[in-house]
Amino acid sequence: MYDALGYDQFANVNGVVNLDDGSGILPGVPPGADTALIVVEDGSIRWMDAGGDPTAAIGMPINSGGEFEYDGRPLKDFKFFAAGATVNVAYYKARRPGRPLV
Repeated sequence: MYDALGYDQFANVNGVVNLDDGSGILPGVPPGADTALIVVEDGSIRWMDAGGDPTAAIGMPINSGGEFEYDGRPLKDFKFFAAGATVNVAYYKARRPGRPLV
């Protein structure tokens, strides 16, 4: 079970993006979020979360229509590279046993 905390759409991305770039322009990762559902709407991406930047040739590939649940910590370290792709991200907080429903 999860509580929904927010949503971002990264439209027509060209280059490297991380989920929380610190610019204040993007909404960024909501406080308390520990899971992201990432859906590639069109185009394809390559992603990394262990340092460095993904490129057109380096990183884990996700093709158009692909989706995955990412729960690496912290979420703000997730980066993806795209050339014209649209990427939708929904942010969640996992409910832990004994946590009351909100």
